Amino acid sequence: MKLNIAFLCLVGSLFALGSCTGSSELVEVEMPLAVSGYRSFPEKAVQVDTSIVLQALFQTSNGCGRFSRVDTATVGTVFTMTYYAKYPVEGSDVVCTDISKPLVFRKTFSPRGAGTYTFRFWKSETEFEEKLIVVEE
Repeated sequence: MKLNIAFLCLVGSLFALGSCTGSSELVEVEMPLAVSGYRSFPEKAVQVDTSIVLQALFQTSNGCGRFSRVDTATVGTVFTMTYYAKYPVEGSDVVCTDISKPLVFRKTFSPRGAGTYTFRFWKSETEFEEKLIVVEE
């Protein structure tokens, strides 16, 4: 009886070791995400040299989505941002949950001059969602 148990353990461990020798490469695709919400964007005017941590929320389409990068372009007082996530390609041998947690992008903003600052977030191929911050002396 003890010999059978030892034999089964040996066969099981050899099977487990043999199944781990193969390597799998996860191939991913990168896609832009539309903003789903905002935090810390002031509704009233702020003073010059005030430091504000702005937060934009993004939601991936499933639990496998993960942060990839943020593209930011600044022209004068206009900041244009596109947030990207990576997902496994269709047909990959992965299981993704239907529910994902929000991703938060934080940007510290310290205006040096008075004026209206525009933050543009990618929404679709032809649209951007805008948030304005008014800065006073």
